[in-house]
Amino acid sequence: MQFGVSVDLKDEGTIETVTTGFLQKIGESWYLKYEEIQEDFDLSSDVLIKAAPGRLELKKKGLLNVRMEFADGEFTQSDYHTPYGNILFGFHTGRVTVTEREGGIAVSAAYRMDVNGEYLADSIIEIAVEYI
Repeated sequence: MQFGVSVDLKDEGTIETVTTGFLQKIGESWYLKYEEIQEDFDLSSDVLIKAAPGRLELKKKGLLNVRMEFADGEFTQSDYHTPYGNILFGFHTGRVTVTEREGGIAVSAAYRMDVNGEYLADSIIEIAVEYI
């Protein structure tokens, strides 16, 4: 789930994805893989999330192609390739946490997002994974 506040500060935007996938821990890193179906298209994207203390990486391949990286206290940029063209995103990351808990993991990343060099929103990505 991703929370954000729009530029006009009137609308809180929430994006929620509920899906099944595969979760594996290798060393200090957790890997989550799943398929994301796009509602407006008959195509999908393969998603791979890598979470480790202080770092979160998200890769999408398919209809949407992107690699986003969030690291404690760092600024990163990513080109977001869509069917409508490319968009340059910038992420000013505050803190990334990964918490193991009974029955799964929780990941959180707080960041400020820029689009094509212009401030867009302050956001938080929250990922909750539960074993089934």
